[in-house]
Amino acid sequence: MTDGYLIGIDWDNDGDYTGTGENVTDDVLQRGAVTFQYGRDASRALSPPRVGAIGFTLCNADRLYSPENPASPIATDVSPAARILVEETINGTLYPLMTGRIDTFQVNTRRGDRSAQITGFDGLSLLRGKKITTEVYAAQRTGTLIGIILDAVGWTEARDLDVGATHVPWWWANGTDAFDLLTQLLRSEGPPSIAYIAPDGTFTYRDRHHRLLRSESLTSQATFRSEPTTLACCDDGGYGEGGYGECEYGG
Repeated sequence: MTDGYLIGIDWDNDGDYTGTGENVTDDVLQRGAVTFQYGRDASRALSPPRVGAIGFTLCNADRLYSPENPASPIATDVSPAARILVEETINGTLYPLMTGRIDTFQVNTRRGDRSAQITGFDGLSLLRGKKITTEVYAAQRTGTLIGIILDAVGWTEARDLDVGATHVPWWWANGTDAFDLLTQLLRSEGPPSIAYIAPDGTFTYRDRHHRLLRSESLTSQATFRSEPTTLACCDDGGYGEGGYGECEYGG
């Protein structure tokens, strides 16, 4: 694999990003560089999860991304909800950065601004506004109940759920928003539990003990350090004897 970024849009919804107009990396404008975020709404352990968001702007000088242009080979495929992928390859290793679906697609036709602005959300947005109803469950852990929520909203992608450290005596949903139910279970579990969509699209739930048990929290993942420069470590021998050393200290 060639090192570098890939920004892809699965226009034909076939599960890959190799079709016509699907690798949009070279069309991303610098003034509309790719931005994305996910995690929590605020940097507090009790803050609710954040629906991951992504946005970027494409050059559309050739009207490839204009759905009203019959000459565009993807004209009939340009639509909201198409899958978005952002990934990077470093030294031959692939690192997914964000997956989601298009939320808004705006084509600018002003003279001198032939562009297409795209925003999207990750899979956590599927829980927003989705009302679900379930049977009554007794003495279930939070991880099990979150799995029930995902089943109720029709989640078909990968999931990675901790079992959960909290037992909920009684739990059910009766026409309740799925995202609100998820937030309530996270509060029941307590900090630093969290739910999010991983960069590869996996729904991920971590219970309040994950920082005590998982190797990612127990083992150093990387080391960052600054290398000293020549001037920072030059020989200052002779100082105090009338000399100023190689760095002309005091001179």
